[in-house]
Amino acid sequence: MNIKLLTGEDETFIERLEYIMYMYDVITVSNTKLNRKIKEMCIIFCENDSCGLLLDYHPRENYGFYRLMFAAFEKNNRRKGYLRACLEFAKNNNISIPIVEFDSPNQIELWGKLGYADPTIEGWLQIMSNVDLKTLEA
Repeated sequence: MNIKLLTGEDETFIERLEYIMYMYDVITVSNTKLNRKIKEMCIIFCENDSCGLLLDYHPRENYGFYRLMFAAFEKNNRRKGYLRACLEFAKNNNISIPIVEFDSPNQIELWGKLGYADPTIEGWLQIMSNVDLKTLEA
């Protein structure tokens, strides 16, 4: 599986971002809008899928971390390990993703299997983490 990284400066970033948003909206039937700056985002994806993981960066004084905003894959590529492969790519490339957000409680079990715990609700979002969230405070 060939995993790649796009930053907000890559010329194909917007196209892939828009498709992830389209797929996510189709999957979750939500009307999601982004309010983050593109330069603070990146996408990790499998080369043979048009979607992937959309992350945004949160800088801190001595470090920074990414938050997973959206994970979407083509229907014919689901349950093939793409999500796990993208998360492994992040780990192997020192891309820290301590927080994942999603809007369906049906995904709690999936993220639990991937090492995230302590589901909480913030507005309409489900949030899980793989670290103590107090360590991420500014």
